Amino acid sequence: MRFLAWCLRAAGLLILAAGVVLAVGDIARSLASSHVRLMSISETLAVAGWNTPIESPPSGSAFTGGDRGRLMTEIGRQPASVVLGIAGIVFLAAGRAPRAARSGEPTRRI
Repeated sequence: MRFLAWCLRAAGLLILAAGVVLAVGDIARSLASSHVRLMSISETLAVAGWNTPIESPPSGSAFTGGDRGRLMTEIGRQPASVVLGIAGIVFLAAGRAPRAARSGEPTRRI
């Protein structure tokens, strides 16, 4: 169990660090252009070379992908720095030991 908690905390730290790096880039880009500009997840993946930007399906066509395509489009529009920051904090919180185990008190089993 301790190894799993360590892995969650390590992953959370790396994800949070990636979110901070993207936030610094967003801040620099926003200062340079004089308006707030957050890079979306699809743009981030395209810059990294892992994916092409997700485009919205045409409004009049029969979309055979179901709701999955619309979901991926909505996820791709979200700001990457915010999503990675929240995900990193969630991973860090999930890897923490329970309160009684942190304080040195023995845990009571009922």
